[in-house]
Amino acid sequence: MNKCFRFFLVCAVMAFVGCGGNKNNKSTSESVNTSKNNTNECVTTIANPWSITDLQGIEKLCGRTLTLPDGVSDVVYTQMQRDTLGQARFQLDGNDYTVRIKKTQCFQDFSGVYVDWKTQDSCVVKKCRGIERRGIYDGKVRHVILLQDVTDGYMYSISASGDNLDSKMVKSVAEIIVEN
Repeated sequence: MNKCFRFFLVCAVMAFVGCGGNKNNKSTSESVNTSKNNTNECVTTIANPWSITDLQGIEKLCGRTLTLPDGVSDVVYTQMQRDTLGQARFQLDGNDYTVRIKKTQCFQDFSGVYVDWKTQDSCVVKKCRGIERRGIYDGKVRHVILLQDVTDGYMYSISASGDNLDSKMVKSVAEIIVEN
């Protein structure tokens, strides 16, 4: 047997034995959980940073009231404590909306919608300045408006998707969101 072949054979055996390892290893990270499912396979999950809350929870976390338009349905409020980020997901006129609010000193895209946009324009909504992006993704029209209130450092993300969606509809929701 040649030396190279023996070397690779020893490495392969060591790698195989090393992968078996100690079955009782526990992760020291709080954000990773390893468990066995019904087929005895190891499953690793990462903790979800979002937690369910209510409107008062978002107001307490972000320090700002979040007003939604009349006629919304299926509202779900969530928050991300570590980023001081509040979110409301809802439906309005058959379209899906996600509104996020965060206090920050820098303009940033925290919409969670990262696609190749067909258009991007500057926009002003009340006392906020920002950008509006439009495009089609997964066969649906998508809009994202990112706004920053430079007077107090709050930033808003209004994203929407649906079949019967236009820029005017999303801007009207944005006007209600930033009115406080």
